Amino acid sequence: MDQWLYPLGRLESTATLTVLERLIALVSKLMGMPVIPFQDAALAKRPGHATFPWHQDLPFWPVDVREGAVSWLALDPMDAANGGLELAAGSHRSGIGPPIDLHTGEPQEGYDGGPVARPEVGHLPRLGPGDVVVFHACCWHRSGPNTSSGTRRAWSISWLPRVARWDFTDVPRHPVRGQVSEGEEVLPWSLSRYRLGPA
Repeated sequence: MDQWLYPLGRLESTATLTVLERLIALVSKLMGMPVIPFQDAALAKRPGHATFPWHQDLPFWPVDVREGAVSWLALDPMDAANGGLELAAGSHRSGIGPPIDLHTGEPQEGYDGGPVARPEVGHLPRLGPGDVVVFHACCWHRSGPNTSSGTRRAWSISWLPRVARWDFTDVPRHPVRGQVSEGEEVLPWSLSRYRLGPA
């Protein structure tokens, strides 16, 4: 699938910011704590795009917390035919797995933690434009091939507790490295990037 990281930080849309503020309230309520947006991505799965493998998002995040959430906002109808989001219910309870190579579906080079128990089946919610699914950042998820004739688009936002700090130990090549300092709070960066005002 095609992905564009941090599109919201490059847009001046007050309508999009309104959606972001509503999602902050929703995700904070679901997580039972105040949250901040950490990263967002525009996603497009075009006809012919293949399966996106089972993975968790948290292993890719350069932070010191082990919890977070992902909101997945459908911009087009999503179903099995166009490679909709598939979730493995309860899989977040198994803890954090390795970062998965999203081209091969195997653990990234350097992983030596033994076999990885991937889900075999998942739940694929049918979503319409504007519908949102929120799931734990350790929930295994994937998308199947797009066998339809249309592009399937979505907007994904990652959420962190407000107390999170930068930690690049396991994610040394994250694109935000160099913009922030190891150990400092993520909060000021988030407020600035997403134009959310003072803490």
